[in-house]
Amino acid sequence: MKNKRIRIYKSFDEQAEAEAATVAQQPPLERIRETVELILRAYNVTREELNSRKKSNHIKILEYK
Repeated sequence: MKNKRIRIYKSFDEQAEAEAATVAQQPPLERIRETVELILRAYNVTREELNSRKKSNHIKILEYK
């Protein structure tokens, strides 16, 4: 997402190919880092809040019917 340009494509296929090429050029660790940042923003949580939470070794299994 470093290249902040508006691009207009002729079709959705052309846009998908351009997006796939951009993702393929990106290092895997950078993609993971961006994914983590997106998740943190989506849940409105900071890294400091996550680090300050009490760590638990319990797993809660929920059953939905």
